[in-house]
Amino acid sequence: MDVRVLTARDAAAWRRLRLRALRESPDAFLSTYAEERSRTVADVARRFRTAWSARDNAIVGAFDGTRLVGICGYQREAVRRQRHRATIWGMYVAPGWRGDGVGRVLLARAIDQLRAAGGIEEVHLGVGTTNRAAQALYHSAGFRTWAVDRHAMKEGRRYIDEEYMVLRRASSSRRLSSPRAIAQR
Repeated sequence: MDVRVLTARDAAAWRRLRLRALRESPDAFLSTYAEERSRTVADVARRFRTAWSARDNAIVGAFDGTRLVGICGYQREAVRRQRHRATIWGMYVAPGWRGDGVGRVLLARAIDQLRAAGGIEEVHLGVGTTNRAAQALYHSAGFRTWAVDRHAMKEGRRYIDEEYMVLRRASSSRRLSSPRAIAQR
């Protein structure tokens, strides 16, 4: 398993996996398949070159050979008074690779990248209250719930609640699995 920060060269693979995630797990994301489908590979490559190209604002990908099978975005807050915070977003692992620690490795790599950027004290994320597997992963990594937003998203007449979690003092969080541990399984 190769886990690394994605670049503009990975735009097509990221877009494919992102669209799959939105189609298969629509309740897990704020964006919808219809919204994301309109973005071209060129649009995505441009985002990689501009918005997702810094040490503290990027996307990590897990590859099985040449196939992208998992993604996890992270972003440091831009406002000066919130630069001590970052957010994990867009986490997804394709079904065939779930349960093998791929998500854990992606999360660890994102947190490591944020640590390397320096000055990050809190890492935040949101997770649907029905996504038990993701909740368990985040709890095992040291994240703690600080709020639940009832009706955070609405699809038709159905509401989706979101649990907000934080990892405080990200520099001293629990050590998560390394890519080498996953490759040995």
